[in-house]
Amino acid sequence: MRKIGVIVRVSTDEQALREEGSIKNQLIACRRYVDEQNALHGGRWGVIVDEYVDDGFSGKSLDRPAMKRALADLNSGKIDTLVFTALDRVLRNKTGWYRLLEYYKDRGVQFISTRQKIDLSSAIGRAMFGLVLEFGQFEREQTVERVVHSIRERKRRGLYNGGPIPFGLEATEKKGHLLVNPTKQAIANSIIDALLNESDCLKSTCKIINGRGWFRDCGPWNFQALAHWIRNPHVAGQVEINAKNKNKDQSQLPDAEKYQLLDAMWEPVIERKKLETARKLLDENYRKLKVSTWQDHEYLLTNLIVCHQGNPLTGGSGRGRSGQKYAYYKHPHRIKCSCGIGRVPTAKIEQHIFRELKRLLKAPKLVAQLCDEANKKALSTQPNYDEMIRSEKKRIDSVTNQLDKIKDEILAANSPEEKQMWRDKAFRLQSDRTNIEKQIIHFENLKRSKPEPVSHSAILNALSKLSDGFKGMPVAARLRLIKGVIAGIRINKDYTLTMQVKNPDLLDFKGDSHSVITGAMGSPTYKNGSEGGIKKPDPFKM
Repeated sequence: MRKIGVIVRVSTDEQALREEGSIKNQLIACRRYVDEQNALHGGRWGVIVDEYVDDGFSGKSLDRPAMKRALADLNSGKIDTLVFTALDRVLRNKTGWYRLLEYYKDRGVQFISTRQKIDLSSAIGRAMFGLVLEFGQFEREQTVERVVHSIRERKRRGLYNGGPIPFGLEATEKKGHLLVNPTKQAIANSIIDALLNESDCLKSTCKIINGRGWFRDCGPWNFQALAHWIRNPHVAGQVEINAKNKNKDQSQLPDAEKYQLLDAMWEPVIERKKLETARKLLDENYRKLKVSTWQDHEYLLTNLIVCHQGNPLTGGSGRGRSGQKYAYYKHPHRIKCSCGIGRVPTAKIEQHIFRELKRLLKAPKLVAQLCDEANKKALSTQPNYDEMIRSEKKRIDSVTNQLDKIKDEILAANSPEEKQMWRDKAFRLQSDRTNIEKQIIHFENLKRSKPEPVSHSAILNALSKLSDGFKGMPVAARLRLIKGVIAGIRINKDYTLTMQVKNPDLLDFKGDSHSVITGAMGSPTYKNGSEGGIKKPDPFKM
């Protein structure tokens, strides 16, 4: 007597939730088939041991919870027959079906389709089985092609094809069309301005905008979400076709597979030129952060140091007799220089330069100008809260008008179901109005709380923290700081250093208006990168 397992499947959750949907129909059909066979064989044909239901899973593979449980029971011997309504309820993949049958060929397992009535023990049954699978896979591939073609054509028309709606846009009643939200558009532009003018870095931008209450729909920003939003073509009023092929050689692809960037049916949330500037900044930051991690030293002064004859020095490393590794600056092999400078230990020269850099960052003129710039930007980046509040009040008026119309519809409704439908819509609109009212209160609070002016002491304190935490800063940030202040470094004949700065008037140091002389650093010439060579006396010990 057969030990039967009944397996049923539907592809969508919507089908699974229907009371009289495909799941129930399949179970009834399989149970009826077993009852009919038992009636024909005197009640000895088989008994249903278990039923396996995969609700909302595709039939392209066996990677489904109920299917895995059914295969485990087949292997353990709990069941020896699998009954289903059609082959595609188990698997739509032809190759997968052949592997399944091959695996269970010598184990006495039977697969029975109630609708197609295929007997796999005969030659004609196996031939019919192959044809049914071919048509099942053909149907699946046709469905995929139709869906892909439909999506591609909708994108060519500039329509939205689903997925999370980016900040600044909202859905409309017209399918495939999005609408720019004026309030969120103002916030979106302020976010980009904060990135370009105040921080130059995603993490600090998130801190600024979250501190000002400019949240996205699901809460505070993080740097990954901000980067994804900036790169989203929908924000620029565009749609992508074949985005997966964006970085491929387009000349080698057929026309249907080539990458395209087309105008969408909605306006850009942010001006495209401004958005492009922000994207270039992200690309630049990512490139700077990709510093090789295998290097023992970062060589932050590369391309800034020259010898007294004007030839540049670059980073390098070597090992001493003890096997210890040393980092140094030296002339590239292609440059033959008679200056007498061999290898300059990085620790010696960087100690001088970074100490001088910390001193320069506390110059009074620099502090005063930074204070003025910070206060100007704080005022200029304040959004137009009055306009934002007016826009939200217009939305409330629109919602109120809709609620008034719905009240009339409820009174005119002829059935309880129709009345309930209008009540549900009224409840949703009432919830929207409450959220808009909260947003107005939030904007009014932000409008009243004007930013406090930045003081000289706050700027000086920030610069002190910046210089003290210099070593802990990201490589890209340290490079940006060094190259923003220093124009060049010259190693003189007496091994002193002359540092040229980019803003001598602002940095306000004495003597030569374009350079500063540091203390001598001793002889920079060591053999093999070790400290075993002949040294000249160091008149300024560190």
